[in-house]
Amino acid sequence: MVMNFNQIKYQPNEDVLFDSQNLIITNKSIYVCNISKSVWDHVNISDTLPPEAKNGGKPRRKNVGFKLLGSGSALIAVQVLPYLLYRTNILANFGSLIESLYFLISMALVSAGTYFLLGSYLTPPPHTAVLIPCLKRKKDIVISFKGWDSSEVKELNRQYRRAKRIL
Repeated sequence: MVMNFNQIKYQPNEDVLFDSQNLIITNKSIYVCNISKSVWDHVNISDTLPPEAKNGGKPRRKNVGFKLLGSGSALIAVQVLPYLLYRTNILANFGSLIESLYFLISMALVSAGTYFLLGSYLTPPPHTAVLIPCLKRKKDIVISFKGWDSSEVKELNRQYRRAKRIL
């Protein structure tokens, strides 16, 4: 959801130093988009502490997961289909050790593929979370940017320090 920048009522002599989709830093204030209420919250920059950035999330491994799951499923099918169709265990001729290793390898591939796929869908993508502690508010400001070590976060930190020096 993109918030409308026109909803913001700036103070007199307030210049925008940094802006992103959900955060604006001026020489006097920080404006944060409150998505649940569809409004911009305002905090004086003097009432905040320096931002703290942390990387989070995991890279997507869907391709690897599909390949491993497909390979493991194919190995299982090679063993199970002849047994279902002809009641023949084609791996019995190689001995129980080979049959056991074959089973372990196929199950390991299926398990690893399932793990990578579930991890790709259930964990957040790589992002940089920024926490701006607020002294006179109950809640601190938390904002997220796409990717690890986001260049936007570096610029945010630079402009925040600049705004603090201006005060």
